[in-house]
Amino acid sequence: MLPDHVVEGLRTLIDDLASVVVNVIRLPGAGPERNTIVTRRTRVQCRAFELLEGNPDRTAPMNLIA
Repeated sequence: MLPDHVVEGLRTLIDDLASVVVNVIRLPGAGPERNTIVTRRTRVQCRAFELLEGNPDRTAPMNLIA
């Protein structure tokens, strides 16, 4: 993929891509405003998403109830 990084196999690449996270949070007492926090992607992750024509910034709705 990149000259300075070797991907050992598909499982390794999938594990690496799985570490990309988009969190949408609402702080208690802050009202209805929401904040989005996105993990910083590595160059390998960026290149993989380019090749897959995927959008890692797309979020899927998810509600967690404590």
